[in-house]
Amino acid sequence: ASTVTVEANATVDASATQNGNGGYISIWSAVKTAVAGILNATGGQFGGNGGVIETSSKGSLQLPNSLAVNTTAPNGKTGTWTLDPTAIIVDSADVAVVPVVCVTID
Repeated sequence: ASTVTVEANATVDASATQNGNGGYISIWSAVKTAVAGILNATGGQFGGNGGVIETSSKGSLQLPNSLAVNTTAPNGKTGTWTLDPTAIIVDSADVAVVPVVCVTID
């Protein structure tokens, strides 16, 4: 897609529920990706690791203050959030609001 938007009231959830690893969420575009919702890929309550969340664009990546990313695991290793843009736009007021444990930027 040229542009992809995840609205502030949207939730994308690839979490394990009881036992197991969190899943994989990939939100990608060719021109602009804007992600304002909730992205979850958590490990299971009784075991399993956090999953992988990727938000990418060949163009720009917009991350407003309503974005929440969670790859934690109560009984396993925390997963990852990968950002892969040409340009990333994070307003200074937004930085404190994005709860991130582990981020990789390609």
